[in-house]
Amino acid sequence: MAGERSGYQLQFHASLRHDFGDYESLARLFQSRLVLAPTLQQLPSGIEQFVGRHAKIDEAIALFNQANLSGKNQPTILVIAGRSGVGKSTLAIHIAQQVRETFADAQLYINLRGNDNPPLMLTDVLSRFLRAWGISDASMPASLEERSLLLQLFLAKKRSLLLLDNVEDESQVRALLPTEGTCAVLITSRKRLTHLPDVNLLDLAEMSELAALELLQKFAPAQSIQSEPELGMSAVNLCSRLPLAICTFGNLLKRSPERSLQEAVERLSQERSRLKQLRLSHPDIRASFSLAYQRLDPVSARLLRLLGLLVDTSFTVTLAAVLLESELNTAREALQQLVHLRLLEAVSGDRFRFVHDLIRLLARGQLAGEESSEARQAARLRICQWYQETTGAMNLGLEADICTEIATVLSRRNRQSPVVLESQILTGTLEWFETERLNLLAATNWAHQAEAWERVISLSENLVMFYDIRMHWADWEQTHRLALDAARQLGDHSQQASVLNSLGNLYLRQRQWHKAKEHYEQSLALGSILPDFLNEAKTLANLGVFHLQQSQPEQTAALWHMALAKVSLNSPEHKRLKQWMQTIDKSLMQQAIRHGDDRAASRGLFQSIGESLKRFMGN
Repeated sequence: MAGERSGYQLQFHASLRHDFGDYESLARLFQSRLVLAPTLQQLPSGIEQFVGRHAKIDEAIALFNQANLSGKNQPTILVIAGRSGVGKSTLAIHIAQQVRETFADAQLYINLRGNDNPPLMLTDVLSRFLRAWGISDASMPASLEERSLLLQLFLAKKRSLLLLDNVEDESQVRALLPTEGTCAVLITSRKRLTHLPDVNLLDLAEMSELAALELLQKFAPAQSIQSEPELGMSAVNLCSRLPLAICTFGNLLKRSPERSLQEAVERLSQERSRLKQLRLSHPDIRASFSLAYQRLDPVSARLLRLLGLLVDTSFTVTLAAVLLESELNTAREALQQLVHLRLLEAVSGDRFRFVHDLIRLLARGQLAGEESSEARQAARLRICQWYQETTGAMNLGLEADICTEIATVLSRRNRQSPVVLESQILTGTLEWFETERLNLLAATNWAHQAEAWERVISLSENLVMFYDIRMHWADWEQTHRLALDAARQLGDHSQQASVLNSLGNLYLRQRQWHKAKEHYEQSLALGSILPDFLNEAKTLANLGVFHLQQSQPEQTAALWHMALAKVSLNSPEHKRLKQWMQTIDKSLMQQAIRHGDDRAASRGLFQSIGESLKRFMGN
């Protein structure tokens, strides 16, 4: 659980240690969140409408087969480079599916979001891959170098395939590339990445006219195109023979049977000419998007615009309903229309995403032009509120005792092992937080910008356990700096003390000893202004762990004695504090209970904290 990272479980100010009785309701919530351990077979499904590119496919398959047959103990790297919308990812997935049996031990996939801001961090990518190999969060190496070396060890022993999609530049993949072993690496990028070692390059241009026309017929009524081949050819050329633009336009034809092919091509031509006159980038893709957007009903169009607010590319039906302020069925209907027009695609379950980062960029353009700043702000605050409420519930899945109770309820219902279910609940909860991570960070920033101070504090508290388990130190610090400012804006000394205690935990996790001690002492100093005895007890307990890690058990015992004295004897809090101390060091806990007679140690600690109070109040 949360405290295993440094060997000691810390007393979190936001820890949900209260009694929670309605486990049936929680079981219903987490039933849909059960997730098995990550798999080594991660390739996305191929696309049914795939056409053409036969020479490129044969070239890539031959390259990987030759490398496999040669017996050389080194990876084969192929970079597929080309402009946006040309079909790099689709081709890479198709090739990977063709050679997956050759590299049957593992097929790892990641979209590196190289063209988004922010792109995925390499430490996070490595941790995802290592979890698939069975490395637990508690055993995960902390540094980029250690994670990279561990991945190298796994890859060197297996026939593996890595598909690294949407790469910005060489620096984004160097730590992911295997140095030895019979491995295939497929990379897609808008750049050629020629500085990678021993790289093979496949430049992908637009489709041939015949292949583009074949692709259009996969979506549009084939009979009308076959009867008017010149119009079909005009259509694919107006789309610059780019699969993304062709698919969008083809779906528009399919959804508009009342419109003739000639009329549709004329409108596409007019729209492209208009966009070129405005000197906008990607006029071919923008033209198809614009016609599809005009076809949307008002609800679907508004949803598409508002989805442009999100930082991450994927989202749930529930979040779509929050943006629309609608019932779930209304959101589902709007999402289905957007899927039919190939602006969005279903991922799994109730989750959807934009089909391409360019579509999301165009949706954001419509958002800026059609939604007022007040409407955008209101939508952001709805997102903040939903994430605040949802993280509060999901956090319960990270609480060991509550997770056990939920698993017990589900085991009676599902007739499965409670131990297995408990693992699935924990995995599913962590994956939910991980999937929503970028949007959660954005929501905390939005709440702060809107001066919704209490929401900032609540969100940051709800994220602590997830950040600790997954070692997202930068996110933890960023959200808690915002929360500290929010507490100061409210003039709430108790909340300030809580946030400072949590920041102390963060720095203790990273072995930043001076900063950890400084924040614990600042927390205690604020607690003396407006006493919050439970928070003071937790902070004293954490400061005790700090001294324990400094090989100062006497100071730890004194601090734990002070912590126990802050809460009422025989109270639930007192009992939990003793239980926590016992899990760390039973003999030290007994020493803390007897520590009342050691006045010298206590006086010294009180004097040290008093000096911290003077320094803190003088700032």
